[in-house]
Amino acid sequence: MTNIYRFNPKFSKEGFRVLYAVRHDKKCRPGSVAFNQFRINVDYSTCDKSQIDQRLQLIARQGVPNYFGAQRFGINMSNLESALTRGLPRKQPKRGRILSAIRSYLFNLCLSDAISDQQWQHKPGLARFIFDDGNTSFEAEWEPTLQARLEAGEVHLAGLLPGDANESHSIGPKVLAILADNTELCLLLENARMAASWRAYRCLPKALRWHWQGERLTLGFLLNSGCYATSVLRECGVD
Repeated sequence: MTNIYRFNPKFSKEGFRVLYAVRHDKKCRPGSVAFNQFRINVDYSTCDKSQIDQRLQLIARQGVPNYFGAQRFGINMSNLESALTRGLPRKQPKRGRILSAIRSYLFNLCLSDAISDQQWQHKPGLARFIFDDGNTSFEAEWEPTLQARLEAGEVHLAGLLPGDANESHSIGPKVLAILADNTELCLLLENARMAASWRAYRCLPKALRWHWQGERLTLGFLLNSGCYATSVLRECGVD
């Protein structure tokens, strides 16, 4: 490891402090990371420990909504605001970052709607599924075998990551309505010829462990690449 940076107070806030940061000597290529490992301490001044334990047990069995975290959208949603007011920048990496923020935002809207309809983990009839590694999706009619695979964490219901030619996918009327309400953002994706793809509606933490030390909760878990630890913390009541 090289390039040890001096402590930067900008990376510290009330309740935590970054001690140091290091840069690895080899660049990490896209797709080369299968999992990210987390160990997080959360201090609760007042809490019902049994209630949080119950939440964590439910998370271990059912997972959490696979939202894109707020960091994807920039400070105060600045990436989306920039796209709507200035259009897409021509140069990378900013162009790619804003395109990614746009379709992440649309995905989050669709996931929120699926949760409201209680269809983010179960959807009768024809549905789109994706394998846990996120690499392959398929359409199938809901049946007991798929239910068993979902409960085992092998597959998840999938949501659209919008792009070009969204109408060529079997996405249902409610998703189409959400895209229609955000035409300007969808046009930016289409004009950039960004290919549509799929993302799991559910994030299932692996090797989830936790213990209490006084009022401090220590969590440890693995997440698939592209999933956000903030989504897990949110379901534990941590904003």
